Parts: sequence; C-alpha cells; structure tokens
Amino acid sequence: MSRWISVAVILLAGGAVVLAATVGIAALLIPEPASSAVFSEPLMPTEPAASPTSTTPTPPTQAGGSVELTGEHSYAVALRSTSQLFPDDTSLTITAGSDFIVLTRNESDVHVGQAALDGLNLFLDPDECGLEEEQTFEETGLVRLRLSCPDVAAAGGSPIVTIEGGLDVPILIAMPDDYASGGTFTLGDGTELTVEDAIWLVEFDERSHEQISGDRFAVVGVLSDESWWTVWLDAGIAVTEVTRFTEGIGHEAVAVGERCSAQEESLGKVAPNIDYLEVTFDCPELIDPDGNPAALSGRIRVHRFNLFVPNFNF
Repeated sequence: MSRWISVAVILLAGGAVVLAATVGIAALLIPEPASSAVFSEPLMPTEPAASPTSTTPTPPTQAGGSVELTGEHSYAVALRSTSQLFPDDTSLTITAGSDFIVLTRNESDVHVGQAALDGLNLFLDPDECGLEEEQTFEETGLVRLRLSCPDVAAAGGSPIVTIEGGLDVPILIAMPDDYASGGTFTLGDGTELTVEDAIWLVEFDERSHEQISGDRFAVVGVLSDESWWTVWLDAGIAVTEVTRFTEGIGHEAVAVGERCSAQEESLGKVAPNIDYLEVTFDCPELIDPDGNPAALSGRIRVHRFNLFVPNFNF
C-alpha cells in the first residue's frame, strides 16, 4: 500500500471529506496558459517599488518577474501570477495578458517548458534555458532566478531570439529538495519510522476568507507497507490522537498520556501560500492497543497549505 493511499484512508476515516474537493481543484499546468486558481484580488498585496537608494531588494510577495527578447525580435514585458500552489503541483504559469512563461519541475530541477511572448510561441527543451539562483526570500516563500535562453527559435524555426530576465518563483517549485517535508518517528524501543511527506491543508472561503477546514492535521510514520503510526495534531500544535495501523487488524486508537507535548517552529515560507514548519512532539506515556506502556516522539517538517477554495457548505 503506498504512502499517499495510506494517508487518504486515514483522512477519510477521520472525516476530512473536504480534502477530496481540494485535490479535485488542483491541476497540473499544461502548455496552455492556466493556473490552479486565480482570484479577483491577489492573495498577496502588490509589492511596493524599491527605493532608488536602497541596496537591499524589496522581497517580492508573489510569483512574477520581467523578461526581454532580443535578436530578430525585440520585446520586453513584466509578468505576474496570483495563483496558489496545491499539493503535487509541479508547474507554474506566470502571465501578462496573452504573454506567459510555463515553469515545470521534474525530479532533478526546474526548467522553462514553454513561452508565449508578443505573439511568438516557443516550445523549449530543458537544456535550452538556464535558471540561476540569485536570492532566496524565505519570508515570502520565493526565490529569484536569473533566466537566460540564448538563440532559441520560435515555433516554425524563426525568428531566432534570446530571452533574458529575472523570475520570482515559489521555493517549492524551484528548490523542493532543500525545503522538503517529512522526518521520523521514534518508538520507545528505538525503532525509527519514516515520515516522507507531511502536509497540513487549511482551507478558506475564497469570498469571505473565513477558515472552513484545517483545525487539525495528521502525520504518518511508516514502519512498513503493513504497519504505521499516525499522530493527529490540532491547530495549536497539541497532540489530540495517536493511532496504530496493523495489516489484518486495521486502525487502533492509542491512549495519549497527560505528558504528551508538542511545539512548532516557523521556518519561513516555501510559497506565498505555504508555511514551512518544524513540529516536535514527545509522548512518553502512551498505552498501546495491547494495553502495554508505549512511547513515541518525532521531529517533522511540515508544509502548511493555506488554500482559498469555493465553499460548498451553504
């Protein structure tokens, strides 16, 4: 049984029905200019212009940037994106009217897959453009990349242009391995369980911005395909429930002792709508389903997605 299926089973068993609606909203970007969701007002305020005398760049608050075409065709444009990232998103489109650039992440890096600029369509191989990191803004979850695509051809073979500029891209798209979620659980006997991904979904009504879900979240420590432990934490980072899954038996509740403690540390952001947290917990006085004393502790890095979605609960 895969980890994601395991998490889905746990969430459905816990009554988190809203997750299915959230995942259904998310969609990978394809060569047409599209984004997961765009709102009538940006999620973040437009960044203020930097002072002409300032030596420190003003942190950008949303994905975007500016690019320039030179060569057989000249053009310059500023781009932006008010879209939000959902779990499993691996692409991002930044736009300006009919102009757009699509960034796609694969297992090893991020690259420009397509660009449409001033009526020119360019379908680009991963090695045709260079993206070099210039500065990371953990306070807003973005990284500034220097873009250079020398002597690339538009669809049909002409004109030949060079694309250069700067792009502000969510850290989770550009540098996912450096800001990964997950960690380990440690049982009382020293056994370690792997937590590969830790995702906390907090949903807000896209109209009123009132929170509609996400009062608690689960992290899963996998011992094997047939065995894992799940720790539920509430929004105040307190352990509310611990369960153990065993193949052939199913999910069993574990009694949580009074001395079960937890705390969080903010590590900044990995996208404008995604907080990066480190959660530690210690449960030294558990009682396992067999009635025996048990202990469980963990240190987990969590991606907290703050998602603005349609509210169908009316």
